[in-house]
Amino acid sequence: MLSLLYEVDLDMREAYRNEMEMLIQFQLVVLEMAHNLQKADIKYMFRFIKEKKPELFVLGISIHVPEGDDLDTRFGEVLV
Repeated sequence: MLSLLYEVDLDMREAYRNEMEMLIQFQLVVLEMAHNLQKADIKYMFRFIKEKKPELFVLGISIHVPEGDDLDTRFGEVLV
């Protein structure tokens, strides 16, 4: 009887572990998707500013977009 309970306990632990792994993997996928969408939005904003710079300037909006590779740093400098 105890060996059966032990085996059931092992099966339940394995099922729980598998479920937790799946949930963690799902959360990582969601976070990665959100990060990629944010980067896409930032790239779109930079492209918009570049294309509409003269029109924005006429309206009194002058935004300097720094050059460089690091998208997050460039975005931070634009926000300042």
